[in-house]
Amino acid sequence: MSSNLYRQSSNAASRETKAVQKRGAEHRENLKQQAATKALMENLEMADRLPKLLGQMEALEKALNRPVAVTAKLPPPPAKPKTVARPDPMKSSAAAAAAVFLRRTKQRPEKETIEEIFPGPENALKRKLAYAKILKSSTDPATTTNALWAASLVQSDTLAFLSPLEKQSVLGGLVRHGARRLPFGDNNSLTMPSRNRNGQMRPAFVAEGATIPVKDGTINSSTYMRYKTGLISTFSNELARVSTPQIAEIIEETITDDLIDFLDGYILEPTLGAIGITAPASPFNGATNQASSGTDFASIVADLSWLLNNVLAVRPRKPVLIMDPARVLRLRMLAQDGQFIFRKEIEEKNEIFGVPLIVSPNVPTDKVYTIDADDFAVWLNSPEIDISNSVTLVMVDDQGTVNGGAEPAMQDYGAVTTAGSIEVSDAAGTLPASEVHSTFQQNAQALRHINEVSWGMFRLESRAYLTGVAW
Repeated sequence: MSSNLYRQSSNAASRETKAVQKRGAEHRENLKQQAATKALMENLEMADRLPKLLGQMEALEKALNRPVAVTAKLPPPPAKPKTVARPDPMKSSAAAAAAVFLRRTKQRPEKETIEEIFPGPENALKRKLAYAKILKSSTDPATTTNALWAASLVQSDTLAFLSPLEKQSVLGGLVRHGARRLPFGDNNSLTMPSRNRNGQMRPAFVAEGATIPVKDGTINSSTYMRYKTGLISTFSNELARVSTPQIAEIIEETITDDLIDFLDGYILEPTLGAIGITAPASPFNGATNQASSGTDFASIVADLSWLLNNVLAVRPRKPVLIMDPARVLRLRMLAQDGQFIFRKEIEEKNEIFGVPLIVSPNVPTDKVYTIDADDFAVWLNSPEIDISNSVTLVMVDDQGTVNGGAEPAMQDYGAVTTAGSIEVSDAAGTLPASEVHSTFQQNAQALRHINEVSWGMFRLESRAYLTGVAW
């Protein structure tokens, strides 16, 4: 009985084990089916996305292969600092005079006027030079013979204020075309050496064993003096109503125009010789000259050839021709056989026969000059300007024969006087009669302008001029 029960129990357990195994196998199969189904679904989904992904990849490849424009916005470079402008001595002098004028008439500070005329950091040097040129009045005028004043009076410049006037000034033109600048410095006189250019020291071919020739070269020297030009002009205080820049321009024009007109006129007047230590001689004083041959084309060529041959004969380095504007205009219009002979050369090079032209309205209308600029030495200091409203002036016509009057001169009472000088005490005895005026009483200002100058020639053979020119 018991064995039967054991067998029944074993059979039941075996059946239960098989059932569990069956259920486990079914579960594993279900898991496999689920995994396969999931993989299949993922593959189907990937298959749907594949064309889109391929299209995106193709578009990306095309985008990478085509040129790409890149715009880069760089930060702006740092602002370049403004350069300081080189000061013009004449403009600085005019600004200083205007500042003093307005201080006296409108009690306006000199610094305010100068800063208005020369504003900004780029004009710092101009302002500094203008401040330096504001001179203080002195009751005891200094002279170069007074040793206590000599150091403060001596100044040097490099003709800078002539640069703006080169196109209308003969003196400025000579400087531009190579005139030698005298290094005066602190000197009241200057001796400059120069060589004789006639070829005394030319070398020679020497055979082997032969003696080398000995030649004697000569060195010349010229002495130049420091000369002074001066003038006094008066301005009414009503001028102070004009705005500041215009006042400076008026003063500058008054100084420059009259100064250059005077200097050019002196240089081009052959009759003016040296006056001791007071005035230099005209560089054309004693120069070779002749009257013009005529006005026809052959005469014009003959005149120009004569001029140039006189200078070319002494082997010039920098020859120039000096004419007035009307003469140059007529040469430009001169025609021969239907051709304008000089027009192209004048218009393109400002030359005639290869020689540079200096054209100025200050040239006499009946003269034509030529000179080797390299033989002309010159020095012109920057102007000294002072203004005062409490001076007494002797006013007399000094135009002489220009307006038909007589040169002012003192009557001779036997006293020792300086020729040509007229003091206030001499006014009653001058011919023609002079007048004495007080700027304080007339509500006016007196401007005193002084310029130091010197010039001279190294060689006297390198200049010539024509007279009576009518072509």
